[in-house]
This record gives sequence, structure tokens and C-alpha cells, in this order.
Amino acid sequence: MLTLEPRIGSDLAMIWHRENNGIVYVRAEAVDWGIHEANLVLAPDTPEDQSFLVGLQPSAGTLIIAHGHRVGICDVLENRYTYGEGGARFVLRAVVRRSDFTPSIEMSLGGTSADNLAEMRARRLLLNENPYVESRDINAITEEIFIRGQETVVQVAKSPFPELYQHFGSDPTKFLSVAWITAAAYLKLSACVIEVVILQLSLIRMGVPVGLNVSFKGRRKKQYQNRPPHEVIVEGTCNLT
Repeated sequence: MLTLEPRIGSDLAMIWHRENNGIVYVRAEAVDWGIHEANLVLAPDTPEDQSFLVGLQPSAGTLIIAHGHRVGICDVLENRYTYGEGGARFVLRAVVRRSDFTPSIEMSLGGTSADNLAEMRARRLLLNENPYVESRDINAITEEIFIRGQETVVQVAKSPFPELYQHFGSDPTKFLSVAWITAAAYLKLSACVIEVVILQLSLIRMGVPVGLNVSFKGRRKKQYQNRPPHEVIVEGTCNLT
């Protein structure tokens, strides 16, 4: 069995243009992220990524931008292209329109609380546990609506990791970086948690299958002043093949 170095962060920024379903993972050389504005210096590695970044002008529409433990729904204020000894760079300024993705009302399902539903959603996202299966059973359909998330920016039907591995698995280091920032962003966008405390990913190869070990701890939005926020903890392995 071969275990690669665990990943506890990523130097990549995820830029997601949802209107045209375009997404890039590009190295961020510098990030200055405040409450209302995010500034990133982006270094594209491929002509495709560079072409994508060229199109991110103020008229491009709303973006989802994620880096580290931060994610926001943003509008582009300015996108400057520079070129020097290190190659092409894009200096992106964006206004952060939204960074809290918890719906105003979260409902329980029978005896399953909203916090428990969020844990089920996190386990599906990180471990591909209980992925969506088409059904005509009204009870299964109702449960699916609650598990995948209601009024969330991202609804989780399955883990993104196997598909990401198909695209990036030939470069394990990049795959781990892409998987990490995707998970960190989706955990917030799907309202599993409002804060990512620990997210560690490690790729394990046992011939076939290939697995992704996951160690996660996050906090939900605090509901009561006299109680600590609910913590979501996920440990396990997601099968990638």
C-alpha cells in the first residue's frame, strides 16, 4: 500500500462561473481577503486556464471564489493582466456579496435534526456515503430533498472526489490540491458547516481500488447563545475508482 503525503490545505483558488458552468483551479500567489472585498494574484498553468481568466471582467456576472478556508459569491470589480519573468499573472479584485451560506430556516425531518441532516450531507460529500439513487418512493424522495440540502447554493447528490480523480488523478499532487479546495468550498456552499476547522486528505493506493482518506472537523452556525455550535466530524475513506 502506498500512502502519499496528507494534504491539509491548498495553494489553488477555485474560480467558478456558474452561469456558463465553467470552473478553473489556479495557483494563487497572493490573497488579500476582507469582509467586503477579495484580491487575488492568479498564476495560470495552462492556456485554457488563461483563456478562462481573460473572460472574468466586470460584465461577466457572478462568480464563486474560494481559497483556503474562505469562499464567497463575488462580482468582479477589476481584472488586470500582467506579464513578467514568471509569466502571465491576473490581478483579480472582487466584491464579496455573500459568505454565509446557511439558509435562514433549516428544517428537521421527523426525528432527524437539521444538524444530523448536515452530517449526513457532509458524509455523502466527503465519503460518497449514501449517494443519490433515483426512486419513485415518496418517502425516499422526501428524505433525499432534506439530505442534499434545501435552499443551499450547492446541493450534494454524491461526492465530487471520484470525478475529480478521473480528471486529475494522473497528477496526484494536483488532485489532492483540487480535491481539498473543492471540499472546503462545497462544505460551506452546501451548508454542512459555516467553519472548516480541520480538513486533511491523503491518497492511498492499494492497486485497485484507489481511496482518499478523509479527516474532517467543522462547526455549524451557532443557533443558541448559551450553547456551543454543533460540530460535524467525519473520518473515513472515499473510494475513487
